[in-house]
Amino acid sequence: MSSNIGAKEVVDLLKEEFKVLVEFLGELNHDEFNLATDCPGWTVKDNVSHLLGIEEMLLGVEPTKHVAKNSSWVKNPMGELNENRVDSLRKTPAKEVVSLFESAIKTRLANLEAMNPVDFQAETMTPTGPGTTLDLLEIRILDLYVHEQDMRRATKKPGHQGGPVVESVINRLLLPMPMVFSKRAKASDGETLLIVLKPPVEKKSIIVVQDHHGKFEDSASSFTVEMVSEPDAFIELTCGRTPVKDLLASRRIEIKGSVELGLSFLENSIIMI
Repeated sequence: MSSNIGAKEVVDLLKEEFKVLVEFLGELNHDEFNLATDCPGWTVKDNVSHLLGIEEMLLGVEPTKHVAKNSSWVKNPMGELNENRVDSLRKTPAKEVVSLFESAIKTRLANLEAMNPVDFQAETMTPTGPGTTLDLLEIRILDLYVHEQDMRRATKKPGHQGGPVVESVINRLLLPMPMVFSKRAKASDGETLLIVLKPPVEKKSIIVVQDHHGKFEDSASSFTVEMVSEPDAFIELTCGRTPVKDLLASRRIEIKGSVELGLSFLENSIIMI
């Protein structure tokens, strides 16, 4: 699924996310790098190791031959590769891992700058299935941002809650919501969903089910379900970071209309782990 963003804009968003990440990591001390995050088994430093490992993979670096001793939380072969690289760096000082990450970033951006428009349309496999190199970059921005927020929550250093990168992440996460509403939540034909995101990312999305398929519409006469959410709560929901019951109890997400269908939608909204 594509969000129809141009190649230059996507590369600029990636540059911005890298910039914010590096600045944030530069603020952390030794103890903060060792704090646990919402990612099972991973500290803040482990998240950086993971991000480094993905950049290395995208650069064509041969995967580590190291095998992680404890990977009980791993669910698939890609997760196993991730865990092996993370574990291989556990004895490496955090600042050195950050330095390796910064070096990989510079090489990646240089490679992207050398690409022509046709290169970005090349077919490739992405975490969500077949797509283009441009799709892969958009998903990469999403992954980087989500892990940035994982680390910010762990260190109690909130930030980067608005702006172009956040808007692109939200837009990417919204793309599969028609499928979630119609197929996973089992909304019936004629049922509608209004998703309202509060500032700093103000956005409204309307989903209507027709012929058993959900699709975005510009308007609807009424809504079966209304979901009002803080932007960061929506990201935590769709990325499986915070349980639905906690998001509702804190009122960071609120449901109006059909509570049963609304809860079904929320409970089936995880699209990234």
